[in-house]
Amino acid sequence: MKLEDFDPGPSVVDRWDVAFETAQKAQLDLPPLYGCRLELGPRDYQLHRTLRLTRCMHIVGGGIGSTRLVFQTDAGIEVCKDEVVAGQRVNGEDSIIEGVALMGAGLGGSAHGVLSWRRFTMRDCSIYNFGGNAIHIHGSADTPGSGANGWRIDNVNIRLCGGHGLHTQGGDCNGGLATSLVVTSCKGWGIHERGFLGNAYVGCLVDSCQTGEIKAGGNANASAFIGCYAEAGVPTDISYPSMIVGRGIENFPTAGAPSFISSNGAIGQLLCDADGVMVGVGGDPRVALKLSPKGAGGISIAAKTWRLKFSADGSELAWTLANSDPAARAVLSAEGFWTPRARLIGYTAATRVREIAWSGPPTFAPDGDGVWHCGDRVLNTRPDLVRVAGWVYDGTTWSPYGGLQ
Repeated sequence: MKLEDFDPGPSVVDRWDVAFETAQKAQLDLPPLYGCRLELGPRDYQLHRTLRLTRCMHIVGGGIGSTRLVFQTDAGIEVCKDEVVAGQRVNGEDSIIEGVALMGAGLGGSAHGVLSWRRFTMRDCSIYNFGGNAIHIHGSADTPGSGANGWRIDNVNIRLCGGHGLHTQGGDCNGGLATSLVVTSCKGWGIHERGFLGNAYVGCLVDSCQTGEIKAGGNANASAFIGCYAEAGVPTDISYPSMIVGRGIENFPTAGAPSFISSNGAIGQLLCDADGVMVGVGGDPRVALKLSPKGAGGISIAAKTWRLKFSADGSELAWTLANSDPAARAVLSAEGFWTPRARLIGYTAATRVREIAWSGPPTFAPDGDGVWHCGDRVLNTRPDLVRVAGWVYDGTTWSPYGGLQ
C-alpha cells in the first residue's frame, strides 16, 4: 500500500498523522501481529504527534535524501508494546523502518527519535535533532508487554540529538545487532549499552559525543564491539565482560578493562583456534606474554601473585610469578613447566644458571635474554641413545659430563 492512498487531503492540518493512523486501522481486523508494507514517496511528511506502530508495519521510504518524516512537535516514532488499547490488541513487534530520514522538533524537548518496546529493524535511515535519544530500545519484565531481544540496526546515521545516540535497556534487550551505525555530536553517549546480557556492534563509528563515545559492560553485559571506531580524546567506558576486537577503540578505563583482541605490528595479536590460544607479540625485545598494571586504577604486580596454569595429559602444570622488585621481575618458581622445546628443571635468577631437559646439546637460543651462560646444564632425556648424563656450557662450547656404564 501507499501512504498517499490514505491521504485525507491538504485541508486537514494533520493529514499525514491521519493517513498513518488510517492505514494501520485497516489492519486491526486481521489476526494479531499482522501488518502491512506502507510505501512513502519522495517528499516531506509533516507530523504533529507520535507515530505509533500498532502493528507489524514495514515503513519504506525512497531513501534518506528524498523521504523525510518531519515532526513539528516534541514527538517521534513508537514501536508499541503488546497490550490492549480501547478494546484492540496492539503490538509493533518485528516492524521495519527503512529508507527514511527522521527530523525532530529540536533539542529542547525530550522525545526519542524511535522508542521501541519490541523487537524491530531499522535500516538505511538517518535520525537527527531530537531532544531525547535518537534510538531508545527498552525490553524488561518491569514493563509488561515489552521484549526487544533480537533487535537490528543497519546503516543508520545519527547526529545532533539531545540524549544518547543508541540506548539499550533491560533484561529482555539482548542479542541485538548494530552494523554500520554512525553516531556524531549527540549530547549523551554515542552508544549507551545497558542491555542485561549485551548486544553486538560491528563496524560502528562514534565521534564527538559530549558525555562519551561508548558505554558498555559491567554486571552480565558481555557486549562485543568488532571493528568499531571511537574518536580518540573522548571518554569511552567499555568494561569487563564486554569485548573489543580490533584497534579502533582504545580510550577505555584502566580499572575493569574489557577483553581485548587486537593485532598490529607494534602491539601484537591474540588468536584463538581449535588448538587453543596463541599470543604473538611484535616489538623489540620480543615478549611472549606481559602482565602489567593498567595505570593507577589497575592491579599492582607487587601486591599480587600471578599464576599461569597449563594442562598436559590431565595433570596441572603451573608457573608462578611473584616479584615485588620492578627492576628484577623474574620467574621465581616453575613447577613442572614445559617450554615448547625443553623442560625447565631449575633457574637461579642471581647466577642466571639454567638447567633444562633435552636430548642433546641445545641448538636454539634460550628464552629470556637469548644467551646461554657459563654453567648452564642440559639433562639428557635419551640416555638410551647417548650414554652421558648431560652437557654443560663453559661459555663457548657444550661438553658432555657424567659418562654412563
